[in-house]
Amino acid sequence: LMTFGLYFFASLILMIVGNILYVPQHYAYSQVEFLLCDTLDLGQAKPRQILKTSRFLMKGYKFQRFVLDLQLLPWYFLNWITFGIASFSILPYIQNNHIFFYRALLARKRRNG
Repeated sequence: LMTFGLYFFASLILMIVGNILYVPQHYAYSQVEFLLCDTLDLGQAKPRQILKTSRFLMKGYKFQRFVLDLQLLPWYFLNWITFGIASFSILPYIQNNHIFFYRALLARKRRNG
């Protein structure tokens, strides 16, 4: 019984540390999809440059994106309790919020240099 508690506590600590390492990276690379779409239109998609640009864009804005995701959490919950039926109207709304965030981020970075 003692070893179970020890293993449980160790796995809990590992899970917390893993998430602490994962979440900032998730938000650092959250703009890759939109950057890829923009650069494919121009015909100059370079994977390494897209990753660098996403990290540059999100520098100082990860917490704002996190807050946006928290604000969208009730919509994800509504989608879950309707077994995905509400996704026809909810997912475009969520995706549009992410696109508006990306566009505002581009405008801010261009304005600030």
